[in-house]
Amino acid sequence: MSGRSDAWTRGDPMRALIILLCLLPELALASPVKTDLFGHSIEIKTIPPDDEEALFVDGKQMLENQIINLEENGQIGSTSFAIGSSSGGGNICDASPFVLRFTANAPVQIDGPLDSCNPVAHKIEKDHVTFESPALPTAKGARWIWTANGFGPEQPLTFKPSPNKGWDALRRGAIHHPLDLLGHADLAQQLRKEVSDAHYEAFKRLVSGPGHARYDGGLFIGEACQAHMCDDTAVLIVIDPAAKRIAVAMKDEDKPVLIVPGEGAWPAAAKPVLQSWRQSWSR
Repeated sequence: MSGRSDAWTRGDPMRALIILLCLLPELALASPVKTDLFGHSIEIKTIPPDDEEALFVDGKQMLENQIINLEENGQIGSTSFAIGSSSGGGNICDASPFVLRFTANAPVQIDGPLDSCNPVAHKIEKDHVTFESPALPTAKGARWIWTANGFGPEQPLTFKPSPNKGWDALRRGAIHHPLDLLGHADLAQQLRKEVSDAHYEAFKRLVSGPGHARYDGGLFIGEACQAHMCDDTAVLIVIDPAAKRIAVAMKDEDKPVLIVPGEGAWPAAAKPVLQSWRQSWSR
């Protein structure tokens, strides 16, 4: 996992056996790591009894977790810094960022890791570093500003859907995940009307998980399921952008399958897709 000071970067909770550490220009090291940075000794190594990784600065342990990465470094004023990430492993949460703060004539400080389970990107600015977890149609986001004094307070971010551009995005084939449909006010409004208020919260929960979309004969065909529950949940969305018609099929655990509108009103080209989808829940 590498970082770039001129672009947003995001952590990845899973890593390869070789970990690239952009601590110094042109430098790439594999874990375990032992190097010098800003005149201080930096080491990442596995420690007993749980074989977790630990971050040591000048021989002092600063952090312990399943996976620890250092990604890039920089300087703001007279304060140097290194940005890293810490992860408990698995795929429940993304890695959480932290910052090592190097100030002259003072011990190295660690700021963070941030209390966030969602992906967090960062961007190095002239006098600060912005960390941001973007707002989604189904969840608020957050922003943190890091300066030479550490992290400021968390700033909540609210999602703002694009107004009246959804149908055009579908006609251009620009929507590639069912959740992206909710990013457009006109599509979200019609989807809510189609599935009804009674089922809309469950619908949002399902489309926010793993999914994909394809375009077939002018139709948008999207599928998704609730994260970590794909054996028990699923949603199928078929949209005809030309006719501005939406059809949805949804399975939420032990609840009856919801199909709206009725199967007879689905586009003819989509009926085989619906039938195949239904068979997966009849076995």
